[in-house]
Amino acid sequence: MADSEFVDPITGLALGAHAYGIIPAGTVSAAFAARLRHKWGQSGSGIPANALCLRLSEDGGATWRTDLRQFTVAITAVVNTTNDPLYTETVRSLGKGYRFRLAPLRAGCAVDLAITFTPDLRPGGGASQTDYRWEMGLDFEQWEEIALIPDAPSGILAGLGDVTVTEWVTAPTLTNGTDKVTLGDGLLVYRGVYLNSAAGDVALDQNDDDSVALVAGEEYVAVGAVYSDGSIIVMKGPKAAAGSAVQPVSYTDVPVFVARVPYGGVIVTSTLLAVSGRCAVTDTGGLTYSVQPGRAVSPGMLATPATVQTGTLPDESTSIVYLSPSGVANLTAGVPLKQFTTSGGDITGEVDLRLMLFSGNGDVNMGGHTLSVGYLSEMVLSSWLNAGGYGINNLPPGDYPDHAASVLNVLRQPLKTPARLVALAPVTFPSVVTNGDFTTDLTGWVGTNWAQSAGTALHTAGSTDALAYARTVVDATRHRITVTVTGVAGTVTPMVGADAGTPIAAGAGAVTQEILSTAGGALAVSFAPTTDFDGALDNVLIEELYRGIPDNVGGQVVAADDVLLLAAETVGTDDGKFTVVTPGPWTRTTDCADAAGLYAGVEVYVRAGTGGRTKYIQTADITDLATDPQVWEVLAAL
Repeated sequence: MADSEFVDPITGLALGAHAYGIIPAGTVSAAFAARLRHKWGQSGSGIPANALCLRLSEDGGATWRTDLRQFTVAITAVVNTTNDPLYTETVRSLGKGYRFRLAPLRAGCAVDLAITFTPDLRPGGGASQTDYRWEMGLDFEQWEEIALIPDAPSGILAGLGDVTVTEWVTAPTLTNGTDKVTLGDGLLVYRGVYLNSAAGDVALDQNDDDSVALVAGEEYVAVGAVYSDGSIIVMKGPKAAAGSAVQPVSYTDVPVFVARVPYGGVIVTSTLLAVSGRCAVTDTGGLTYSVQPGRAVSPGMLATPATVQTGTLPDESTSIVYLSPSGVANLTAGVPLKQFTTSGGDITGEVDLRLMLFSGNGDVNMGGHTLSVGYLSEMVLSSWLNAGGYGINNLPPGDYPDHAASVLNVLRQPLKTPARLVALAPVTFPSVVTNGDFTTDLTGWVGTNWAQSAGTALHTAGSTDALAYARTVVDATRHRITVTVTGVAGTVTPMVGADAGTPIAAGAGAVTQEILSTAGGALAVSFAPTTDFDGALDNVLIEELYRGIPDNVGGQVVAADDVLLLAAETVGTDDGKFTVVTPGPWTRTTDCADAAGLYAGVEVYVRAGTGGRTKYIQTADITDLATDPQVWEVLAAL
């Protein structure tokens, strides 16, 4: 490969695309020294992972053998003058064999190698032997020979449960800005656990690593990385003249981007380091497709393609994209990835065929917790096979029963089964006002120019004073307000504290609105008129939708008196514990004595109507649902 070469580490003499030498027959060789360096590379991705290959000739180079396991190779030194965060090679022994996998090479980086040859034993009576010749080069096909295991599984290594695995599943996008870059959504396996990387703006101010401000003509280099909780942290290098600043010497966790931050803050030069993986196959327009990097296993082979591959499908056909044992995407054979149907020069249908393989049998320590992993005959990981691909279904029940719902023992924490609730009729809650029909008076309500009249609350034009009902409002609580408005002029606006709904015109009839409170305390629910409002209110119903259960949510019908934990909103405080009362409606349970089993790590799925499903996780222990804060965070939108 023209971008890589071997060099004599002592003389600096370039040896070309191969290193070579002569070994006296029948003896253990001295250690040969060679340096493998990469002269230049593509921006962002560099050269993919590769294999160091050796071969031997016993007849002066006329023929060569490539299957002799008689070479022992060690990396004695690593050169990384540019502090490239993607160059991960270390000093180590590669062992004995003829094919050795190396970390991805990067521009300006190199490794020093020591190669020793140990000949096999030869029969005979001392006849002279021809000296051996050996050569060493690079093979960029991404495969690694492990062992031939009959009936071994074929599929994609998902990384879940393997604490040695940290890799991207879906890389974020990167957009430059002024004093910032913006990242899109990303998903990675972080030490064996699926983790969403934080999307949004990443601030890059005008101060370098020593908090020294840039001046005209200067810059610094920043490296952004994903931290263990999914947040993005930034490491800065020292400032220098524009074009000469270097990256920070140290970095942590998973690098995401490198950006040059100039004086003035307008970022022009940046590189996205994250690369999507897990062998995902994507329709890229017309009849073309792309295959992302990942790790696939078939009997005897581990394929680790590290760059995106592309291909073209035949038209008017049904084709399957495979990954060969050597890591090459094809339409013939290997590990199945995706089935495509084509017609009229375009892809018209696709089915994900990837089988995600779990970590093997045994206990794996994950962040202080222990994940007990069984054979596939004991756990069906069916939800990994759908397009969303994240989550665990159908695990055998664990030993953490809880009144709020059945739970499963995962990570020594209770994991809720996918809980999707349905109401056969619109859900109603008790009204928080006791006199909403104004039959005889306005008891509980106050307001200038308001009076009871013919079973209504009548407003006389000339005042904007609201008709108010005092109560204690809980912050971030959703109120559903229903009212019948009659009259001939002006408007009236529903209010929860200072949070306003939409103005309702006089004569509008029955209207329903929902208002989310942004403050709590001794406030009021009210109706604020315009000064010209000439009309009346009747049939006022104000429901506190305690924790945001929506009308007609789609999913599983539950029996009366079942109690479940529901996460139905994107706001963490909009969740709670509810029970079904025959024949309805849903009401909030006040007895939370059995909530002590709800530990941090409880997960639920929710599907609202026919829309998307979202997975939430509880991040704090709960001992009393009535008083404890509930911090639900979105794990994944499925």
